[in-house]
Amino acid sequence: MLTVTADGSQPIKTVQVYYSTDPHSLTRFWRSAPVQGAGTTWTAECPIISTTQPFFAYADVSYETPSRYRDIAQSPGTGNSDLFGYSSRVLVRSGQQLVAAGVQATDVAHERLIDEGLHGWQDWFRLNWGHAPLWTAATRKLKDPKWRGPESGTLAVDVNPTKDCSLVVTVIVNEWGAFPGRGGTYYALRHLTGSPSWQTVRVGLADLQPSDERQNEPLTSWQAVTLLQLSPTGSVIAKDGTKSDIGKQGLENHTKLTLRNLRWEGGTYSDAVVAPAVLKSPTDFDQQFNDAIKQSLEQEKIDRKAK
Repeated sequence: MLTVTADGSQPIKTVQVYYSTDPHSLTRFWRSAPVQGAGTTWTAECPIISTTQPFFAYADVSYETPSRYRDIAQSPGTGNSDLFGYSSRVLVRSGQQLVAAGVQATDVAHERLIDEGLHGWQDWFRLNWGHAPLWTAATRKLKDPKWRGPESGTLAVDVNPTKDCSLVVTVIVNEWGAFPGRGGTYYALRHLTGSPSWQTVRVGLADLQPSDERQNEPLTSWQAVTLLQLSPTGSVIAKDGTKSDIGKQGLENHTKLTLRNLRWEGGTYSDAVVAPAVLKSPTDFDQQFNDAIKQSLEQEKIDRKAK
């Protein structure tokens, strides 16, 4: 249970709480916790799967913007906001501190339903959303052990395209060195037929192909997925280093999909909770970050030479 004490000198509009047990900050998925309260005191239940992992949480508090600040001249294309907000510092508690405080693991270990679609895109970040042909929606929710894919499981989602279009399902594995071993990007292209009825798109491990043909290792497990991305288009790199686009079907129709019930089907779960790599110190974090940047720059040099 997390308690938020907010400054009450201005009218409070919303209080939001986010938490995680993932020690890898660059790929961490922040869960949204239901918040209850009034005035300046608010509480949120933050169930966890295990007390062996550290706990991270922070709060966002939104206030009404005072009227004297709502008419200030802004740059062209930028408007004034009726709200302004503050984010708290991140609260961090180790597993030992959780146990000492009497915290118990009460959350379910695995949940097959990833996103029912009833809360909009709450657990996603979106790009080009106002430009339907090139929209992108991505989430790190699959990295959370609760929603991590079962072995040999299939990722499924119900879609309702109004016209014929393409859907590119992309997964990024081991981004920023979040897990031991190598990473990569994989995709599956689906061509959808416009229909008033819902239809199901399914993607298994065998359906996912490397986005870079120079990386020929197949994806054999969902365990190290750090990002899931949905879009009508994508890009692949051939063995000679040239890049080309895929998908794009229906772009001229400005088709945007309606999605619901993103879920796992089939497969089996291991009894052991596979935890992400633990960063032992800030020095380890800096080294991982620098190594990732160096690897990215080296890959860019190789791509330029190939072109």
